[in-house]
Amino acid sequence: HVSLGGAMACDVHGKNHHVSGTFAHSVRSLSLLRSDGNIYQCSLDENTELFRATLGGLGLTGLILSAEIQMKQVVSRFMEIGRAHV
Repeated sequence: HVSLGGAMACDVHGKNHHVSGTFAHSVRSLSLLRSDGNIYQCSLDENTELFRATLGGLGLTGLILSAEIQMKQVVSRFMEIGRAHV
């Protein structure tokens, strides 16, 4: 099983990655606890280099405390859709 933090750290991909991109394409922002004790808010607009280094950085940039992820609605009778908090 994959955790959200692990998916971000490894920038995982699926069978449709050539169309949808990797998991990093779904991450809008994250908060990161660095070894200096500071918490950084990271996105494409804020701390951009740290944001990009963290997604696929194998956990070497710090500890991901929270993340905002863009989800895609999937219509299926085989799925139960609810709310998730990260």
